[in-house]
Amino acid sequence: MERSRSGLLTVGAALAVVVLAAGAAAAAPIQAPAAVAVEVTQVAPPDVHITMNRHGVPKTADAFDFRPGLIRVTVDGHSNCPLWFIRLHDGYAFEDFRRDQYAMFTGDLRARQRLWDNSDYLGGVTGRAGQTVTGTVTLPSAGAYVIAAFGKYFDSPIRFRLTGDPEDRGVAAYDSTIVATASGGWDGDTQLPTSGTLRFTNNDSVPHQLYLQPVVDGTTAEQLLAWFRDNPVPRPGHGSNSEPPPPPWLAPGPRLGMMPLDPGATETRTYADYAPGTYLAWEQIGWEQQFPPTMIAIVHIGD
Repeated sequence: MERSRSGLLTVGAALAVVVLAAGAAAAAPIQAPAAVAVEVTQVAPPDVHITMNRHGVPKTADAFDFRPGLIRVTVDGHSNCPLWFIRLHDGYAFEDFRRDQYAMFTGDLRARQRLWDNSDYLGGVTGRAGQTVTGTVTLPSAGAYVIAAFGKYFDSPIRFRLTGDPEDRGVAAYDSTIVATASGGWDGDTQLPTSGTLRFTNNDSVPHQLYLQPVVDGTTAEQLLAWFRDNPVPRPGHGSNSEPPPPPWLAPGPRLGMMPLDPGATETRTYADYAPGTYLAWEQIGWEQQFPPTMIAIVHIGD
């Protein structure tokens, strides 16, 4: 991952092109017609408001009566559970999705592959109990969708269907960007503000998710990789007690989560009042079933 790059968000100044037409007539020069101003109206993304109880059960009163495209998502309530937006491919029934989803979380890699092959992961948000979390996702096309929260009641998703052609609603505003690259690493900004909007884009050929986990200042990517290599999961000879001890580099505080994205997808997450310091950018173990993790980088929040 490169260091923070100045000018990433700078919009280039528009170039004014003036065409002078000159011609000779019998009596006077030809006069150019007066310019006509054309006003372009930008369609605002619709808002979806979701609440979660302390068990992580999502609820909404929204009708989802809009066309596909960029939407704004607001989540509040009493849960820290992650919330995913998923589009089911035509012919892949909700019952098939649920069966494969349960099987994936028991370690069934074939079920995980069926999920990847038959559904699109479009991002989402992670709830924070007692706070409001906002972000954006893009719902790409008409079809069946699921909003799944991973709390105590795993079988209580929100289901809806969109119709019509996608609507162009522009690009969501953001302050900084982190990208999953085609080479299987992280790229983008390494210096983030304590409050702002983070954009996460997946340019790889497989799904990815992103977590920023607080770590002790001064921690390096090499130290993190060494710890993961020395503390495999499951640990040999430890039976059911396979979890390694807490790493010495772990720091207190909430992590900033970006939900799983399919290749080519983008999401944003607006956050506030994150503690300045050093953060580990990585993927949660279990999504790629990969240990030790290979996608590791250091990100700094604050000055």
